[in-house]
Amino acid sequence: MHMNRRRFLINSSSALAAAYLLPACSPQARYRTDVVVLGAGFAGLMATRLLRSAGIETLLLEGNDRVGGRVFTLDSLPGRPEGGATELGKSYTELLGLCEALGIKTLPPSGRYPAGYALFVNGQLTSDSSWSASESDQFAANERDTPPNRLLRLYLPKDLPFANTADWGSRDWAEQDISLADYLRRQGASEAAIQVIDSNLNATDIETLSWADMLKGMVVRRNSQPRGLFDVEGGLSRVSDGLQSEVGDSLLLGRRINRIRTHSSGVEVGCDDGTRVQARLAICALPFSTLRKVSMDTDFSSAKKAAIQGMQYTPVTVVYARITKNFWEEDGLPEDTWTDTPIGRVFVSRTGGVPRIRAFSMGESSTILDEMIRSKKDPLEVLYKARPSTRGALEFETALRWGSDPMSLGAFSHYPAGGVSRYARAVASTEAGVAFAGEHTQVAAPGVEAALVSGRSAAQAVQHLLAAGKTA
Repeated sequence: MHMNRRRFLINSSSALAAAYLLPACSPQARYRTDVVVLGAGFAGLMATRLLRSAGIETLLLEGNDRVGGRVFTLDSLPGRPEGGATELGKSYTELLGLCEALGIKTLPPSGRYPAGYALFVNGQLTSDSSWSASESDQFAANERDTPPNRLLRLYLPKDLPFANTADWGSRDWAEQDISLADYLRRQGASEAAIQVIDSNLNATDIETLSWADMLKGMVVRRNSQPRGLFDVEGGLSRVSDGLQSEVGDSLLLGRRINRIRTHSSGVEVGCDDGTRVQARLAICALPFSTLRKVSMDTDFSSAKKAAIQGMQYTPVTVVYARITKNFWEEDGLPEDTWTDTPIGRVFVSRTGGVPRIRAFSMGESSTILDEMIRSKKDPLEVLYKARPSTRGALEFETALRWGSDPMSLGAFSHYPAGGVSRYARAVASTEAGVAFAGEHTQVAAPGVEAALVSGRSAAQAVQHLLAAGKTA
């Protein structure tokens, strides 16, 4: 079909040319297919499974040497702890349905919610039950007896102003599209409280995170009707493995996307290894953090371009260490630790009967911890200084650095302040023959369930286009 073309060129022409200067011996595999799916995380695997079952010729490209994306069970560690998604709700109907279809057992959850925290804040170690900032004039009067790990909850609305997320991106939501920091200031939060909240916020930065986006997450969690949690026997990667078996020879690993081009007869995709694919339609299940590194010559709308460039992804570093001594018995504090240092939050887990700590660091703290690891420094040294009883009680195992992983460049997405107003409704829209999938495109489901739901939605979108005889 005829289009008035507007080109979306993210990278410079010189970078694009460099991507195609391949050695003479490089493979130049070329494929033609009905649909090409980009990214073999849960969303891409789900979409490919559904398209294949509908008899549609599909090719799935994945830049990594494994499937699953940010779902990653650490099979090399005793007890097989999760490296990505850690909480699975019994309201996750897509995931539960997949487990049943693939013959994968579900189990009662091995994790637990913290009964309390050892707190290390402003250089002082105490417990949340003993916390008092009454002697500090930095905190507002109503904040002084609230432990730092509960300060955010102090300012959250008890009654959410939205029944659901069906009108996500509307004027009502746009009115909430300020930074979380500014929202807190409007509620009377002190700057000291804002700084402490930021130290363990599930986002890149409290000054940029959209309050509307956070509010959306709260509505989704409320409406997902949580009925408890569950684990997957053998780890969540067993679901990835099962999906990989089902998509079969549609999957090509080690194909890192470097170019996407849309035109009147379809979509062209290029990979670093020289692989080229011509398809009638495409599903892009890449996180926007990596998609914006790809050279694109497309007819995407200005709102879609802004979304690809603007969506934020939170850097997360997770440190794993075996527990060799019950350090909490030595200092008399709760097992879990909440700090305002780069080590972030530290949880004791016993997955698979193996006692270990998992330290979750996000945002700027994650970046600092990531650099320590890159410089061959022991990241646990930060914890030892915060909670001295842990020294000599831990054995470092491994660390995952999602913020610097080139295949993810962050652990999860969020809208920056102003982003909801500018491009919320364009994030998931099908444009120029390309449907979009991934947790960032879903507004009514949480966690890995969002990825699976988005994969189904994208598969349905391209099926409708193919039935109508449409291409890009």
